[in-house]
This record gives sequence, C-alpha cells and structure tokens, in this order.
Amino acid sequence: MSIETPNANSVEIIEWKNREVEEQFVDAITSSFVSLREILPLLPEPIQIYFDERRFAKDVGATGYANTHDQMAVCINKDFTDRELQRREIKPLVFHEGYHMADKFTYADGKFSGIESAIAEGKAVVFEMRYADSTPHYANWQDEQEKIQGWYEALRNITADQYFEESGETWQKWAFWDDETQEASRVYKVGTWMIEQVLAARGLDIVELCGVPAQQILEWFEAANNAV
Repeated sequence: MSIETPNANSVEIIEWKNREVEEQFVDAITSSFVSLREILPLLPEPIQIYFDERRFAKDVGATGYANTHDQMAVCINKDFTDRELQRREIKPLVFHEGYHMADKFTYADGKFSGIESAIAEGKAVVFEMRYADSTPHYANWQDEQEKIQGWYEALRNITADQYFEESGETWQKWAFWDDETQEASRVYKVGTWMIEQVLAARGLDIVELCGVPAQQILEWFEAANNAV
C-alpha cells in the first residue's frame, strides 16, 4: 500500500526516512520520471519510490539505487546545505537508476560479474550524460588512460559471486574507493570507456543498448577495441 501518490501516472512514495526534507524533492522526482518515461516508455507505471539513508561524501546531495523493475530507492543527504544544487542532482539520479530498471540491472535481478556490472554502469552513465545533461566526474576515464585497460582485464576475471560477495568488499572497492590502490570509481570509468567505444563503432544511441545483453555488448566492444 502506498503512503502517498503525488502523481498516479508517475510515482508512488511508499516510505519516508526524513520526510520534512524529502518532501521538498518529490516534485523533482516526479517530473524527472515523466521526462524519463518519454524516452524509455516501457518503464512500468507508476514507479514506487522509497527513501533510504546512506553515508554521504560532503559534496554529494543525493544518490539511490534500482531495487526492482518498478521500485527505486532515493537517498537524500539531509545535511546538504544547498537545496537548489541538491535538487539539480535529482534528474541525473532518476535517469541513471531508471535506466538500470529498464535494463534489468537491479538488486532483484541477482548477482552480476565484474564486467557485467561495468557494462551496466557504463550504459547508465552515458544515458544520464546524454539525456539528463549531467557531467558525472566519477566516471571520467580520460585521466586514467594508462590504467583503464588493466582495470578492464581485471574486471573480466571477477565472477558474479566474487564481485557481489556477502561482505560487499569487492564491489565497494570497484564502485567507490579502494584504500589499497588509492583508486576511485573504477567500474564506472571502465564501463563508460567501453560503452562510448561501442556507440561510436556501431553508430548507435544509448537508448538502443537498453536491454541488450552484456555478452553481446562485450563482443562489440572487443571488436571495436581490437580495431583501434
């Protein structure tokens, strides 16, 4: 049962964490989903939103994750002081996680290998850049060109059970920060690097990759990468 339905044709809010703060972002979430569904019309309607809590870096106003094909978690940093800047983070967030939902890269879909995760994250990053006008600095691979091939090869050797081991240690190192190597966001950088090459080589739009199996994209990438 939904707690509240701001727009019956877009989202249902099913859980609050810090309602006084989170209510300020419902309109932005709703309008973002309306825009997203125009691009990805096969998304279910309505989408369920539940607010969750996360540890935030001081410069991050909002984050989230795709839980199921019709349910997204949104995490609002209640201590973030610039609400307008924070509100501008909502559309890229909704577009990124919404792409995952349409692409069936959600918690409900089970575990994914290292390279499958990179491909899925790369698709979502490129989609939000193209359609939500975002500039996700965490996915900027251009400054890591000497390392990117090695990261790619390492991810290819990480199985789904290894990447999403119970402790969460492996995926967190690749997605966020690795204390041992002092490297950040490697799975996003590798994925973005891969997807940009695939799109350029095949003349596709990122929307056309939604739902394409990771193995197919990997084959396209290897053909493009070997041709360079």
